[in-house]
Amino acid sequence: MHYIDEAFLGPALMPADPLARSKVRMMTKLMDKCVHVACMTLTFATANREWLARMTPQEMKAELAKSPDRKRAEIKRQVITHGLDAPLVLDAIHQHQKLLDDIEAAIPSSEFILTDVGAAMRERMLAARRRNLADLLARWHPEQHPDVLALIDRLARALSTDLPAPQAT
Repeated sequence: MHYIDEAFLGPALMPADPLARSKVRMMTKLMDKCVHVACMTLTFATANREWLARMTPQEMKAELAKSPDRKRAEIKRQVITHGLDAPLVLDAIHQHQKLLDDIEAAIPSSEFILTDVGAAMRERMLAARRRNLADLLARWHPEQHPDVLALIDRLARALSTDLPAPQAT
């Protein structure tokens, strides 16, 4: 984000106001510290679990040894062993819910500037996300996990909400 502001002309991604910039920095820190780990947890509990669970104990040990840190390796081990029933999954869902709450709270006071190219890219990304979500849902039963089902419903509603019309740049 900082690189784009420095390297390219056009509207800045970072706000001019110091307090607003600090809020953006806090949000990116939240993404790095919490959301990425929460995404990894849910990804390994759903999309990656099936093929990892078929590994021998030796193969699993070698695979987990590739993880950048022990905490992440332990998260992967737990969700591969217990799937969506792993206690860490509920924590990951709560992290996503907190992020959605923060984003929803910030949106009414934010102004979006989206070019035609940006709008086309947004549509392609949303379509890809919807396809990925449909693939995941085809392999498991969300009614067995009401917390996950509630999060999926909330995400689907957020994705189907129209963003403001692009402004001319």
